[in-house]
Amino acid sequence: MPLDLVQASLMLVEEGRHSITQEILSVLDAAASENSGASVHGFSGGQSEVCIQSVFTLLDNLGQWVDDVEQELALSLSQSSVSKQQKSKDQSPVSLTDQDQLIVQCKYVSELLSAIPKVTLARASFRCQAYARSLMYFESHVREKSGSFNPAAERSGIFEDEDVSHLMEIYSCLDEPDGLSGLSCLSKSLRLQDQLLMNKKAGNWADVLTSCEQALQMEPTSVQRHSDVLNCLLNMCHLQAMVTHVDGLVSRIPQYKKAWCMQGVQAAWRLGRWDLMDEYLSGAEDDSLVCSNSESNASFDLNVAKILQAMMKRDHFSVDEKIALTKMSLIASLAAAGMDSYTRAYPFVVKLHFLRELEDFHTLLGDDSFLEKSFHLDDPAFSKLVDNWENRLRITQSSIWAREPLLAFRRLIFGASGLGAQVGNCWLQYSKLCRLAGHYETANRAILEAQASGAPNIHMEKAKLLWSTRRSDGAIAVLQQSLLNMPVEVLGAAAISSITSLSLVPLNPPPIVCESQAPNENIDIAKTLLLYSRWTHYTGQKQKEDVISLYTRVKELQPKWEKGYFYMAKYCDEVLVDARKRQEENVELGP
Repeated sequence: MPLDLVQASLMLVEEGRHSITQEILSVLDAAASENSGASVHGFSGGQSEVCIQSVFTLLDNLGQWVDDVEQELALSLSQSSVSKQQKSKDQSPVSLTDQDQLIVQCKYVSELLSAIPKVTLARASFRCQAYARSLMYFESHVREKSGSFNPAAERSGIFEDEDVSHLMEIYSCLDEPDGLSGLSCLSKSLRLQDQLLMNKKAGNWADVLTSCEQALQMEPTSVQRHSDVLNCLLNMCHLQAMVTHVDGLVSRIPQYKKAWCMQGVQAAWRLGRWDLMDEYLSGAEDDSLVCSNSESNASFDLNVAKILQAMMKRDHFSVDEKIALTKMSLIASLAAAGMDSYTRAYPFVVKLHFLRELEDFHTLLGDDSFLEKSFHLDDPAFSKLVDNWENRLRITQSSIWAREPLLAFRRLIFGASGLGAQVGNCWLQYSKLCRLAGHYETANRAILEAQASGAPNIHMEKAKLLWSTRRSDGAIAVLQQSLLNMPVEVLGAAAISSITSLSLVPLNPPPIVCESQAPNENIDIAKTLLLYSRWTHYTGQKQKEDVISLYTRVKELQPKWEKGYFYMAKYCDEVLVDARKRQEENVELGP
């Protein structure tokens, strides 16, 4: 296709080349339009996305062809000049006629590429969620208009706030918090939307909610602002508050009932509120107006809710049909995204992963409804399914957006069977993801949910969250309280003494083996004790003998666990380095 377009550009008159340009622009303008259905999350625009991505690929190939031709011509001219200086009869690699033809072709193709505005390309790429491509085009546009991005450069430009805001929006989608901070310095005054983006990426959802409330005071009827509030509540795991807010919006702004119900479905199926889910699904079928952002974000959850509804009704044909239709819509978008990069295609892979688990669970249910059938971990088929899910989860990207829907679905399944410990474990996994991403408020909320579900070893995640938020004393206190609640015969008298006081204990206490518990059953106790030992060492709250006693007990609880030996060796090395340093200082001071 690129070569055909080159030939057409060469042979056609100027009007013909203009028609080709207008055809490309019409596709890009449709993609860049706010009302376009060509959104990556939309299920009706899959084929449109393939067309748009084909245009991007075409432009890439044409640009690469122009670069290759220019390099070839430059090399040809250089070799021809050398041949003339040597007075040889060597002919240039490309004849004069061929050179003229290539120059004409290169000129026409370059004119075609330059006739397409960079802004249009950037906005079309952004609408299709090709964020890296959008950044490339928009940075090129801003440099041409304003100059260098570096404020310290010799010719640094003056940037319009609108351009900086759009760049910040692109960087936020690329998960580049450092880029957001840098771009904020280029803006004369940050808009409220820019502050929202920065707080979202930092995980400060309380600040995001405050900014949304401030925006609603200025625009009380803004549909977009209300949608932002709902999205914020969803990310904060305030699902019940989200449901209440949706019900209020349905009564206050009924002309956007479909938009509110689509977002309400996201909270309803996660809460297991099937009556609300049915109500919102019927409202989502309404012909009212829809906010474009809410539609793109909630459409997949809408299909998931429809599948769950069919599973509750035991409508096997409807379940298979809806799963198949959802897969087809995702595959169309995946085909377009896969032409660009794996990063852009990965969200669709995760959604297909989710649908696969829905299929597996539906197969396990058979002719039963999951609301009526309970599962137990001693059930071989269910146990095998759960193990398979865990293995699949480990190979997914360790990020909130990728794993949250999978964990929410598993909480739903475990909760329906009364498996509270497993529900709490899913909450703990979600808390860990939030903590690692810096979303501490949401992590704390997940820990509270895990505690209410009766999950084991909550103290570990709670202590790590306190440690991450620079509350080291609180983190150590949580671990210490947990250790003191453990049986003395398991923890050991020496370890108990080291924990409860600063009294000295023997450096090599005799090993205490508890016959009632095997070494492999003490792994949780060993992890807690090791973490407590490391943190008391870092904060200097225990003397050397106490720390060594704690590390020694970790080794005794788990003789084959390499982490116990590693951290004890690391501590002993630090003690040795410190002792040598003191010895050298004493020698220098002399008697």
